[in-house]
Amino acid sequence: VGSISIGESIGYSAVSSLKEIGAGVLISAGYGYRIPDSVLSEIICINIHPTMLPLGKGPWPLPRMVVERREVFGVTIHKMGSEFDSGDVLLQRGSLLSDNESLESVTFKAKDIARELALELAHNFDQLLVKAVPQYGSAEYWPMPNWERDRMIDWNMPVSFIYDRVRSYGKFATGAVFEGKELIVTDCRVCKKVHDFPLGSVV
Repeated sequence: VGSISIGESIGYSAVSSLKEIGAGVLISAGYGYRIPDSVLSEIICINIHPTMLPLGKGPWPLPRMVVERREVFGVTIHKMGSEFDSGDVLLQRGSLLSDNESLESVTFKAKDIARELALELAHNFDQLLVKAVPQYGSAEYWPMPNWERDRMIDWNMPVSFIYDRVRSYGKFATGAVFEGKELIVTDCRVCKKVHDFPLGSVV
């Protein structure tokens, strides 16, 4: 078993290095760049993705899982294809989400499932590779969240919307304009109360 350090993109030199150490498989998780077709043709490429593909294709699906209060999520291990998050499925496992998840709690659950699936993959690699099946169901691509559209707090939002937005990004932050200054928000607690203060007031 060997490994190499790879920067922002994977090209022929990286593949050559893999071959030199005797590697025949490249496994990716949380890698934000598409593996070139030239690499896919030279070595077996596997990806670990934190949704039940083909639902939630895209670079960062977990915040959307939280903000939309999805009941089911999961992890998919699949062969890489020429398009992002395409390719036949080797392993897939779902899990239920509670109504009050955060980005951190969902990430932990995804990592836990991924660890279990990775062990299963390691012990049954050849069989799983042969038995891989096409992705089934309606494909849904979720683009990278936009800061202004998806991650800024609008004080006219209902309290539940603000809470959902903040917990969906956690330590990666949402933004809020407060007294003319833009703040970085990583956590909040909310409550509902009858009052006559203008929206956005400090009370």
